[in-house]
Amino acid sequence: PDGTVFPPFIAVETFINADIYELSYSFSFIFNERMNLAAGFGVSAQDYEIGIGSVRVKQLREEEDFVAPLPTLNAEFQYAFNDKWSLSVKGGWLDADIEIDDSEIDARILTGTAGIRWKALKYLGVTAGYTYFNLDGDLNDESTAADAEIEYKGPLLTVDVFF
Repeated sequence: PDGTVFPPFIAVETFINADIYELSYSFSFIFNERMNLAAGFGVSAQDYEIGIGSVRVKQLREEEDFVAPLPTLNAEFQYAFNDKWSLSVKGGWLDADIEIDDSEIDARILTGTAGIRWKALKYLGVTAGYTYFNLDGDLNDESTAADAEIEYKGPLLTVDVFF
């Protein structure tokens, strides 16, 4: 319920869940057998669920769920050393200040990925790389004020299917 009050010194737990959907278009400025240099734009739907609650008193809990549609910009560079090995570097950025009904959303997301792909079979490859994700966002409406800062960086391993 709105207006939940947490007594001082009570142990709490917090959570944030995010589902991110993106639709984008890219244009290749340079595209040949070895190299692809592209840039694009799109829209990203960020579906968030955030909350705080008492560890011991389950009735002391506050949750909020919201969806933020945000514009995106992206860039990509790929280089094939030969038929089996390639390098890929991708980056994305979005920054939006939006008002939806009585809600104000201010969000910035920066993403990046770099990796080396080995095409083991005709339709199957493996990529090892590094990924970076940074989100800084605020949500304000009549019942909620939330600020989120999330950063993830670390190794990336993918199995790639080609068709």
